[in-house]
Amino acid sequence: MRSQLSITLFSLLTTAFASTGVLLPLYVYPDDRCTAWEPVFEAITSFPSLLFTVIINPSSGPGTGDSTYETCISTLKSTGSNVVVVGYVSTSYGSRAQSDVEADVSTYTSWAESYRPSGIFFDEASTEASDVSLYQTYASAARSALGGTVVLNPGTTTDEGYFSFSDLIVTVEDYYSNFESSNLQISDSTPASKQAVILHDAPSPSSLPDGFLSDLTGEGIDAVFITDEDNSNAYSVISSTWLEFCEDVADAQ
Repeated sequence: MRSQLSITLFSLLTTAFASTGVLLPLYVYPDDRCTAWEPVFEAITSFPSLLFTVIINPSSGPGTGDSTYETCISTLKSTGSNVVVVGYVSTSYGSRAQSDVEADVSTYTSWAESYRPSGIFFDEASTEASDVSLYQTYASAARSALGGTVVLNPGTTTDEGYFSFSDLIVTVEDYYSNFESSNLQISDSTPASKQAVILHDAPSPSSLPDGFLSDLTGEGIDAVFITDEDNSNAYSVISSTWLEFCEDVADAQ
């Protein structure tokens, strides 16, 4: 069960920033001297009111160790107080062996504090009510080990039971052209403040319809990521319009 202390700390963290932050799948190799991540560092320092939840993914999970990642995650964590780093873990919609999922969490936990993530991003999350207890076990293991944020990514609407123990759930991950506000599942038991929206193949930020981002922030969606990169590159490339997108999220509050 999620501790009251964890709830209180997360609440204090998120209320210190704008109501809608940025959820960034940073599946980009950082390169020497972290040059590939420079746009991310710039955004974090340029928009201190935005909370950046950054998903790091060395090798479809933690991998077996990479000194470049170690250095650059340390730099990422120290860039500002408005960044939370979470480690990628695949769950294969509930079909991946529980021991493998927990081994990935344990690997992240074993990392040195300077580059250890502060939570876990459980990708390919199940939506089935029958799997709620399994993911609650994953969430408890992540919090016990890392004491931080738990994000689930079913990419679609999901059983309300998952909301009781998650900090954030990606309830929309889709092509921009497929998105409609009716895709959002907002209710007392599935609050917008625990939901994230990820859209790819979008127009450039300057070409988004007037009010598109402000409608999302007005709904109280916790985090967004919208990229004009296509589906094949959406998470492995930092768009040239990334900083413009971050500025527009900040302005839309």
